Amino acid sequence: MMALSSSGEPMGSVFNIQRYSIHDGPGIRTVVFLKGCTLGCQWCANPESIHGFREVMFSPEKCIGCGLCVGLASNGEVEKDAAGTIVIHRERIRPSDLEWAEVCPSGALTVVGRRRGVQDVMNEVARDSLFFDRSGGGVTFSGGEPLLQPSFVASAAREAHRRGFNTVVETCGAVPLRAVECVINDIDLFLCDLKVLDPTVHQIATGGTNLLVRQTIEWISQQAPGRICVRTPLVPGVTMSLAQIDDNVAFLRKVGVRHYDVLPFHRLGSSKYAGLGLIYACSDMEPPPSEEVVAIRQRIRAAGLNTEFPEISVPDIGGRVLDR
Repeated sequence: MMALSSSGEPMGSVFNIQRYSIHDGPGIRTVVFLKGCTLGCQWCANPESIHGFREVMFSPEKCIGCGLCVGLASNGEVEKDAAGTIVIHRERIRPSDLEWAEVCPSGALTVVGRRRGVQDVMNEVARDSLFFDRSGGGVTFSGGEPLLQPSFVASAAREAHRRGFNTVVETCGAVPLRAVECVINDIDLFLCDLKVLDPTVHQIATGGTNLLVRQTIEWISQQAPGRICVRTPLVPGVTMSLAQIDDNVAFLRKVGVRHYDVLPFHRLGSSKYAGLGLIYACSDMEPPPSEEVVAIRQRIRAAGLNTEFPEISVPDIGGRVLDR
C-alpha cells in the first residue's frame, strides 16, 4: 500500500535531490532520485538506489571514533574492534531502526533514503525555477526505478505542472505497463534505457529480463509519440558492439522511436560500493574512448535517428500549453 502523509498526499522514498543537472533531459534540471529498482546492473552508478529500503553508508575516513553509534546500536549492528576501529555488521541492520547511524556527528555514517511528501519535494525543486525558466529545464524523476513508485511520481509531476515546470522520467523500462499508464498523462518526456536486445546478455548483465523493457518502449512510442528518447549505456564488452547498436536501431525504427542516444560508461559511483559494503564488479573497466562514442552517435544519425533530446512542453493548469 502506498504511504500517505498526515495530509493525505503520497509519500516517496527519496535518497537524493540533485541540482543543476544537464544530462537528465533538456535544459538545466533538478533530479529527484527514488529508491528501489527492478534490475541490478553491474555498472550501476547509484548502487544505493537498488533496494527500496533504507540503507547505511559508511565512510571510515570521516570517523572520529566517538562511539555514539556503538552506544545506540541495539542489535550489534556496529562495534569497535580491539584497535578501536568501527566495524559494521550489515547482516544485523534493521531498516526500521537506524537511530544509531543517524546520530553520527561527523557524517561517517549516513542513512540513505527517507519518506518525503510531494509538497516537501517540490518545494525543494522549486528553488531552481529560475534555471528552468532560462534554460527550458524542469524536474526529472530518476532512481533506481522511479516507476516503482508511480503514484508518487504522478502526483509530484502534476504539482510540477501546476508550478509551470516540465517533467521527465528516467526509467529502465523493466516495469509493468500499469505503472507507465499511471504517469503517462503527467510526464512530458520518457528517457528509457535499452541496454541490449539479446535476452541472455541482458540477464547476465542486469539480473533481469528485457521483455518488459521492449514492451514499455513500444507502448510509450505508440501512446506518446515524440515523448520518448531511448538511451543505451555504452559498457565495454557488454553493450557497445556495432552489431548490438545496429540491432537496437532496427528495433527502435520498427516501433516508431525517433530519438536514440548513447551514454558512455563511467566509474563515478564506484566509491559508493565500498560505503555499502559491496564489491564493484566494474572496478577494472575503462570508460570507452570518446572517439568511439562520437562514431557510434554518427552511426545512429546515419540510420535516421536523432541523438538529441526531443523538444518538450508543459501544459498549464488552465489547459493551455506553455512552450519551453
